[in-house]
Amino acid sequence: MKTKKDTSFGIIGGDLRQAWLANILSDEGCKVIISGLEQCDTVSSDIKAGSVEDVMSTADTVVLPLPVSRDGTCLNAPFSPSTIYLDKIAASAKSGQLIAGGILSEDFMSRLAEHGALTADYYKREELTILNAIPTAEGALEIILRESKRTVYGSNVLISGYGRIGRVLTRMFKGLGARVYVSLRKQSDNAWVLTEGAEPVFIDKIRSCAECIDTVINTVPHVLFDGSLLRAFRPSALFVDLASPPGGIDFDAANRLGIKAISAQSLPGKCAPFTAAEIVKETIFNIMEEQILP
Repeated sequence: MKTKKDTSFGIIGGDLRQAWLANILSDEGCKVIISGLEQCDTVSSDIKAGSVEDVMSTADTVVLPLPVSRDGTCLNAPFSPSTIYLDKIAASAKSGQLIAGGILSEDFMSRLAEHGALTADYYKREELTILNAIPTAEGALEIILRESKRTVYGSNVLISGYGRIGRVLTRMFKGLGARVYVSLRKQSDNAWVLTEGAEPVFIDKIRSCAECIDTVINTVPHVLFDGSLLRAFRPSALFVDLASPPGGIDFDAANRLGIKAISAQSLPGKCAPFTAAEIVKETIFNIMEEQILP
């Protein structure tokens, strides 16, 4: 049976996370071939590059980016000189090959399975999503330090949502001396927020604290901050949206109201790509152990 170092890895497309993933695997002695990263200077020149077909025919395990696609047709590959179509990847898959990606559609997984490939959505793995919350929160902090006109210390911060990222944000901003409000739906979350020393605010009560808020960090992936709710905030409030599309903020309404709102998705790949790549690598190794390795 193959070990991790005996396994050949293919890395196709993606941002700096994929580039660093290729470097890390290569440095650990794994066989790596890449495609769709030709315009990225971060990738080691020692790593072999080839076409998508070369990667698919060579690699035992193929790692696709997070997200795999932004339109359902083309691979997310900002460093590729040409468009890479999901159809090409699916048509080149082979039996027994492990193909892992972030936010894999059911249709794409079905097409891969038709060729006997094993599929895994690493974005659904708890070990990745929990650890990924840390660089996401740090990236949000970096944006706020750069864009805000005041210190975090002593400011009033509203965190929308109390999932993995919301919990990390709550502790981080409490630790920096902010007064933290957390919008939530569940009574159980209400109790946890209280134990963190933060102020719980049920979603239907956000207006009651809006006037005092300096910064809003949204983690909920549906529009909560529409024009009506945004009017309850001061124009000087800063909004940072971390949620995946469609996000939680009506940006057109914010613009009309003179409120600064920043869309900040995929922060781990922008602010901490090396750490994010290490998290992906460990998650892929866990998947391999469960599916194909002894």
